[in-house]
Amino acid sequence: MVDPQVFVGVTVAMLCCFGLTRHRWIVEHTTKGHRLSARFGKVKARWIVQCLFAAGVLFGGALASGLINPIRWN
Repeated sequence: MVDPQVFVGVTVAMLCCFGLTRHRWIVEHTTKGHRLSARFGKVKARWIVQCLFAAGVLFGGALASGLINPIRWN
């Protein structure tokens, strides 16, 4: 059986990788993307979305590898 922490970490990393491949679509076709574009411009909005997804990939990888451990209550 797969450890839930590993499963969640891998899932988060995979979804963020998918988001990295679709960053242009996210900025152009979503409400939050439109808000980012209006506030920062299209180029910076794409950069912000890419950085957020890259951080998600790093977080998911750290969670899956055990570098980050969730709080476990007794």
